[in-house]
Amino acid sequence: MLYLLGLGLAPKHLTEEARKILTEADTVYIDIFTNIIDDEMVSEWEVAVGRSFVKASRKMLEDDVASIVEEARGKDVVVATLGDPLVATTHISIYLEALKRGVKVRYVPGISIYTVAPSLAGLQHYKFGYTVTVPYLWKDSPSFYERIAANRRRGLHTLILLDLHPEPVTIPVALEALLHWERVRKEGVIELSDLLVGMARIGYPDCVRYVGTVEELMEVKWGPPPHVLVLPGELHPVEEETLYAIRRYEDGRCT
Repeated sequence: MLYLLGLGLAPKHLTEEARKILTEADTVYIDIFTNIIDDEMVSEWEVAVGRSFVKASRKMLEDDVASIVEEARGKDVVVATLGDPLVATTHISIYLEALKRGVKVRYVPGISIYTVAPSLAGLQHYKFGYTVTVPYLWKDSPSFYERIAANRRRGLHTLILLDLHPEPVTIPVALEALLHWERVRKEGVIELSDLLVGMARIGYPDCVRYVGTVEELMEVKWGPPPHVLVLPGELHPVEEETLYAIRRYEDGRCT
């Protein structure tokens, strides 16, 4: 059996189902490609479940995926990833490879940035539009800006993920990218006075969250990635009250 398993955003997010599978599997591969996860973080997960993991690179997960799938034909093999496994297209490809080869595959969900970030921002989930990613080479492609513009025209909030490869994009760089394309395209996506929500290291003790203007968020000492931004659209009165309450009473804290 092949398990595509979500670890959540931190060891404390592990479900009982996930913990049991990780403990009993023959082999556990941990994805170090689609998310930022260093040696220290891998060690935390290993301590949490009491076993060692095999670090899976991009080559293993994409070019050599057939080997992992075939291994699962006669063993219990886990491909574990931060968050939820079927958010990333890499893991959907692994799922399809298993189906095509007739290898049993099971999806084990995990807590995802897609639900946690909107909640920490104090916004209503059903009012989010397209999720976008600010790419490392953001000057080469305005597609993320165009998607945000489409959300803004509909009054919808935007979850803005930041590229991790070849180097992590930070919140100040992402804001610079938005301002650059606003100057070029002038579609009213962002103004210096707009309030955004910035978050870093969600799920970990050093997580930070701030509600502020573009200029204010540019000055925050965010610490290590991964970082994420939320750009609010039209606010319901309760959303507006929550956003300003976070800004006034809880800036810097991830409750």
